[in-house]
Amino acid sequence: MRRWLILLFTLLLVGCGGGKLTITPAPTPTAAPPAASQAPTRAASANAPTTVPTAAVASTTAASTAPAPSTAASPAATAPAAANGDLTQLHIGDNGGGYGFNVWGLSSDPAFRDKVYANVQGAGFNWMRQQVQWAAMEPQKGNYGTDTTAQLDQFVSGANAKGLKILLSVVKSPDWVGAQGGLPTKTQDFTDFMSFLTQRYKGKVQAYEIWNEENYAVETGGKVNVAAYLPILKAGFQAVKKTDPTAVVVFGGLTPTGVNDPSIALNDVEYLRQIYALNGGEVKQYYDVLGAHPGSNCNAPDASFPANPQGCDVNGDGKPDFANDNSFYFKRILDLRKVMEDAGEGQTKMWLTEFGWTTANQAKGYEYGAFVSEAQQAQYLVRAIELGKSYPWMGVMFVWNLNFATITQPSDEKYPWGVLKGDWSPRPSYTALKSMPK
Repeated sequence: MRRWLILLFTLLLVGCGGGKLTITPAPTPTAAPPAASQAPTRAASANAPTTVPTAAVASTTAASTAPAPSTAASPAATAPAAANGDLTQLHIGDNGGGYGFNVWGLSSDPAFRDKVYANVQGAGFNWMRQQVQWAAMEPQKGNYGTDTTAQLDQFVSGANAKGLKILLSVVKSPDWVGAQGGLPTKTQDFTDFMSFLTQRYKGKVQAYEIWNEENYAVETGGKVNVAAYLPILKAGFQAVKKTDPTAVVVFGGLTPTGVNDPSIALNDVEYLRQIYALNGGEVKQYYDVLGAHPGSNCNAPDASFPANPQGCDVNGDGKPDFANDNSFYFKRILDLRKVMEDAGEGQTKMWLTEFGWTTANQAKGYEYGAFVSEAQQAQYLVRAIELGKSYPWMGVMFVWNLNFATITQPSDEKYPWGVLKGDWSPRPSYTALKSMPK
């Protein structure tokens, strides 16, 4: 999710005493590589590509940690259109596909689930991303008989009946794993859980995202460690492919933070560079598509730093905030794409597992939402998808979010990112997404 903004905003205000925030990023941590091991390569799976492949920095004077953005897609990034159901090669818009929403669909109420499905399909979308907490499904080792498991069963069955595709994003380890909710140290436990999911939903769930925002310490147990993610991604990939070779495995979406402090977060571009460097690029064997979460803040999709900066005057001093680092922009994904291409991953697709804009937001750290009107939110979402279609390497794009306003309160930061109101009525953004050409 986008909770990191609250944490970083709070930490930085305390450290700086309010006003303009200026940060000198901490030195990039050097991760110790895990022991090398033998494993089947990504190319061995049936649906693999043919190649082997913020408040964070709100000051206009802070140093940017982002590289200069790419301005055009590289010719090497061109990949064939999806064929015979190979979702790893799906390009956003192919045959009307690749349009997704982040949804909350876990409910014992069938009427609630039906509203989720109806609104996804009503917008002309065909994918849903549902986050799954491992802790809620397996509170004790081997005990999967929980309400969450039952609700996920019902959600998956209903989606299949409607012809909708599902990405399950797996997060939050149980207490018995002893990792403070973060990445487990015993990969066998994670293998067992992913095997359970894949066996249960084979042929019904099309994709699995292995963790979420693993460059953010809150998601990984209190500290970011690049090397710690590699064995988890490997375990998840191998467990999924063993049972369902056609399922897509997604490298967990990285969040743009503009911060290099492993106790808080690691710059997403630097994280990706570091993990490609481990064991001679071993990580490339263990995912089908790369997940990413672009920035947005108060900036239009066509804006970027340093080529076309924008920002907004949150502090009221006549100077733009959220302007001077590409972490604050949708086009941050071009920086990630360059890292992929430099690593020889030009034929591998990127999926945006979260992207969106908040309007006026009551939560601390999201004050920039006041500079995005409902009409602008609608325009920005449609334009972002238009840009995605122009990138030959772009796969499924999941809007953040569809319906979280129906399960939470306006004080929750997730509320105004949604395209539906709390009563399920459409906001202008939903209407615009529904009306745009597919």
